[in-house]
Formats: sequence, structure tokens, C-alpha cells
Amino acid sequence: MDSHQLFLHAAATGDIASMEQEYLKNKAVLTGKDSDNRTALHLAVLNGHLKAVERLLDYGIAWCPKDNQGQTALHLAAQLSSATIAETLLERGANCCTQDHDGKTPIFYAYQNYSPDVPHATDHSPRRLPQMGSPPRLVRLHGP
Repeated sequence: MDSHQLFLHAAATGDIASMEQEYLKNKAVLTGKDSDNRTALHLAVLNGHLKAVERLLDYGIAWCPKDNQGQTALHLAAQLSSATIAETLLERGANCCTQDHDGKTPIFYAYQNYSPDVPHATDHSPRRLPQMGSPPRLVRLHGP
């Protein structure tokens, strides 16, 4: 395996020590992608590795690249109802209105995967997602 593949694997498994080792050897590993055009950030999100997501963002990995379906890491977090990861991405500047190849945004997936276990934001909440139309409540993409 080359350093890009090792870095992607480390991100997918949440192996921060290996990520660090590969990153220190070659900072270009941040641009590596798998066969689905997914970055290390996509893979860390898909596998629910919050610490790996945070470390990747600290390294300066871009949160905006799209995979073969046109999805960003935030699309994946919303689909998986990964509230804490989604909040982390939003805090670092991820765009909740970016459309994938089907024209769907992370907001769409957050609504689609709504669960009563995920708290809602009211119209008075400062940390809600931008309103699309005028629903009375919006799904929050972060945990309690």
C-alpha cells in the first residue's frame, strides 16, 4: 500500500496514530481518494470516528470534496444521523445546502432520517439549520 492508501485506511478505522505517522511523512495524503472518490474525511465519517474527523479537520483537510454520488462528508453524516460529527463539520464551515447528484442536501437527509431521539431546534434556537421553506421545527444535527 502507498501512503495515500495507508492514510485512507487509518481514517476509515479511526487509527489516529497511523494517520499522524502518514501525515507527518507526506502532507499530500490529505488529497488521497478511494475508488468511490471518497476522501479520508468521508471514510472517517462513514465509520463514525469523531476523533479521526476532528484530527483530519485540524490537519486542514477540505470538507467540501464530493464523492461519486456528489456527496460531501456532511451528506454522509446526515444520512447516518451522526449528530456530533455533523455538528463538528458545520462548526468547521461545512455547507448544509450543498446538493448531491440527486439534488439532495444534508438538510434533506437530516429530515429523512429524523428520529425522535434527536432533539429539535425551535424557531428561537441560535444553532438551527437554515430554514428551507417554513417548517415549524428543524432537525438539529447535533446531540444533547
